[in-house]
Amino acid sequence: MPDVGGKSSHGGYCGPAMKPVALHLVSCAAKAVKIPVIGIGGIGYWNDAAEHIALGASITQVCTAAMHYGFRIVEDMIDGLSAYMDDHGFRSITDFRGRALQNVKDWETSTSTTKLSPTLKKICASAANFATSPVRTARTSASSLTR
Repeated sequence: MPDVGGKSSHGGYCGPAMKPVALHLVSCAAKAVKIPVIGIGGIGYWNDAAEHIALGASITQVCTAAMHYGFRIVEDMIDGLSAYMDDHGFRSITDFRGRALQNVKDWETSTSTTKLSPTLKKICASAANFATSPVRTARTSASSLTR
């Protein structure tokens, strides 16, 4: 946990890198509860908000993008989301909230047809060996990938 002035928190980890985690959590919450879910994490554009809504969020929250680009971004998101809704014949977010949930599958139960190339398999195996080795140095990592 980070330490700021002797205090810590689980919050503050947002932005684009958190979007996949946020979308996963929104979909899990939307499936599990019958109360409104707030989508937060990785929302920087209108389509990010639409993805949270399609996975079950009743409302969304924007923070990091507003800090980076200013509050004008919220108006841009409203315009983009309104245009999207008009294009698809949605009169309200209720018309598409949760519609993508039926397509969300657990990783463990999904089937993958993707095949890794031998080179990529070797790189992945080297990375896994490096990550679990007791001695992790940049030199060891580089040499294991070139073998």
